[in-house]
Amino acid sequence: MKKTLKIIFSITIIASCTSSKKFTATGTNEEIIQQAVSVLKKHPGNSDAKRQLKINYEEAVKIHEDKIREIKRQADSNYLERILPELNALQNLNTTISPVQQTVKDQISSVNYADEIMSIKQTIAAESYDQANSYLNKGGWGNSKNSYNLFLKSNYYIDNYKGSKKLIKETFDKNIVNVVINPEGISPNDSSMSKVHFNSTQVQKKLIKDLGGDTYKFDTRIPAKFYSDADAKSKNIEPDWVINLRIKNLGFSHSNGLSFTDERMKDIKPGSDVTPESHASEQTRFAQVNVTQREYSMNATVEYSIVDVRSNKVIGKGELPASYEWQNQYAKYSGDYRALDRQDWELINESKKSDGSSLRTEKLVAELFEDAYPNLHQVILYFVKW
Repeated sequence: MKKTLKIIFSITIIASCTSSKKFTATGTNEEIIQQAVSVLKKHPGNSDAKRQLKINYEEAVKIHEDKIREIKRQADSNYLERILPELNALQNLNTTISPVQQTVKDQISSVNYADEIMSIKQTIAAESYDQANSYLNKGGWGNSKNSYNLFLKSNYYIDNYKGSKKLIKETFDKNIVNVVINPEGISPNDSSMSKVHFNSTQVQKKLIKDLGGDTYKFDTRIPAKFYSDADAKSKNIEPDWVINLRIKNLGFSHSNGLSFTDERMKDIKPGSDVTPESHASEQTRFAQVNVTQREYSMNATVEYSIVDVRSNKVIGKGELPASYEWQNQYAKYSGDYRALDRQDWELINESKKSDGSSLRTEKLVAELFEDAYPNLHQVILYFVKW
């Protein structure tokens, strides 16, 4: 009998300690709720966890409900889309506490928002679908783009709403445009650069490749095929759009340069130029290398225009800044040339060029275009991508 009482007493103590174990948590309301739920799943009687769960659940619900009221008060055109994340957050709160719902049912009364969420999704999908059809009926590439995106939106909220997936693909496929990339070279206004030649073919190839060429893919959301003018002509393709590119306002500058002198000394073994009577000191050769270091910079503007050939309208145009900077060293020497090394001769040979630069102007123009290329690529995508 005594042994039985002892066992019961021990169990009572353990249960009491477990239920009164202190619970502490930090973080956002949602984070504390998650921590409290984790504790209550293991220790349903923990009063601290229950209390913190109740406090933080009520605070979190109030925050989201206040946001919903504010959104409704503003009543803008997309208010339903702004309300939806708040309702989803409220529903997620209920999902989080569901494993311990029975444990805290006397303290927390949760609300199921599933029906309200579905109703809003249905409304957004229906409105988007109707707007998409309205744009589609107007015709034209721009209206088709709007229609495509609205069908996408409808499908996002309700999967394949009224066959929206098929309509998305049909709208896309019917609006493929043939685009010719046309680099016009350097503006003739830049008379100082009138003799500069620029390999525009490389510009065409790079852009055409990066934009997908003539094998468009639906998942890229780019309803366009890209060609050079030569390719379009050889394939008998009439362009819908032409993208004209021109480099203008070329400017070139350099610093006065920083000069310094290095001493060179080298021991030369006796050879055909050294007589047996030469002294040992004559076997050491000396030279001075006078080095000049300059900073160079080149600036230009890359001008673009995107023209709808059929309507003869400019879809977009603008200018992108481009710059390129580099450093160059060149040198002259005095003294015995035999004291010089290979690197010295490279600098000396560099001095024979007019400006001390080893870069040809054509190469510089290519570097300028390379600097502007990322922005140019993004600009073209902005106009062609759905």
